[in-house]
Amino acid sequence: MRAILMFVVAVMTPIFIGVKYPVAGHSAGKEYFGISQQEAADLPLAERHSRPKLSLESALKAAQTFVKKQHSDISSYWLFDARFILYGGNDIPDAEKFPCWAFKWLGDSNGRAIEIVVSMDGEPMERPSL
Repeated sequence: MRAILMFVVAVMTPIFIGVKYPVAGHSAGKEYFGISQQEAADLPLAERHSRPKLSLESALKAAQTFVKKQHSDISSYWLFDARFILYGGNDIPDAEKFPCWAFKWLGDSNGRAIEIVVSMDGEPMERPSL
């Protein structure tokens, strides 16, 4: 019984005093997805936008509704990717592109993808495929 109590105290003490351990996949140096917080702040997107006007959840709901209306059978598709991006052509400067949420669904059997972008006004549109 004493051993169990000592184990619980040893495990719980760092939690109560605020010791933070790195989560699997994250380093203690505040590095996420292979880049540091400073490198992320230096990206062009970080300079222009601090927080999207439209939440990820709201944008996903709008995109899902749009996909269901445009594509009759999406049962074999699954959400593969969701990103906050600057939308516009390669020849357009970043300052002139507009921020949006981009979603990509992949089909299990046909290998096709459905790509939808949702503007900060909540307007979804299918992303043109190349």
